[in-house]
Amino acid sequence: MGNCSDGSCSTGHGKSGCCSTKKCGSAEWGSCDGSDMMLELADKAWNCLMMDKMKQHWEKHRGEAMDKMAHAAVNASMAYWMNKMDGMKQAGEHRQKLMQSWG
Repeated sequence: MGNCSDGSCSTGHGKSGCCSTKKCGSAEWGSCDGSDMMLELADKAWNCLMMDKMKQHWEKHRGEAMDKMAHAAVNASMAYWMNKMDGMKQAGEHRQKLMQSWG
């Protein structure tokens, strides 16, 4: 985050930008020519590409075991939520019976 008091902002890439139209440090702020935004997008693209490559290696080396883990986790989650929904339904029915018992 920069300081707009002097009319310019520090961008984090060692450059100054202009603050005349945007708030310093906001997501929309950048240099007047948009280069800071492009550098940030390039950094994000690099991160995404690296993650995709890592995913490929994980899949190649541990994919089958991870498939089994994912299957077990999804089954456990489904059982949890189905039981929770049944429990909420039963609790609602009991509340209704309790309210009816009050006359």
